[in-house]
Amino acid sequence: MAFIVGVVMLVGALISLSDGNDILGIFATNNWTTLVMGVGGVAAILVSMMPRVGKRRGGAPATTRTERVEPVGERRFGRETEPVATNGRTTVSGSTLEDRR
Repeated sequence: MAFIVGVVMLVGALISLSDGNDILGIFATNNWTTLVMGVGGVAAILVSMMPRVGKRRGGAPATTRTERVEPVGERRFGRETEPVATNGRTTVSGSTLEDRR
């Protein structure tokens, strides 16, 4: 948001500088207004480009997904459990949905 506001302020300052006394006939300006808008636009763009600093609170993100494997006989429809890869994606082998052969 700071970048967008900075660009809009810089464009407004440039239009005011070229037009003289207003911005698109909507905002009345003088030399001080043009200067403040230009400096504010540059400051907003610089602030938007700065890296974030400081510590994160709470440490590393915790996993929210738990893998629960129930025996086949205790499942609702008696289906076999699909194997789950370590990266959290479900892998299907020997199915018609398999596109990697």
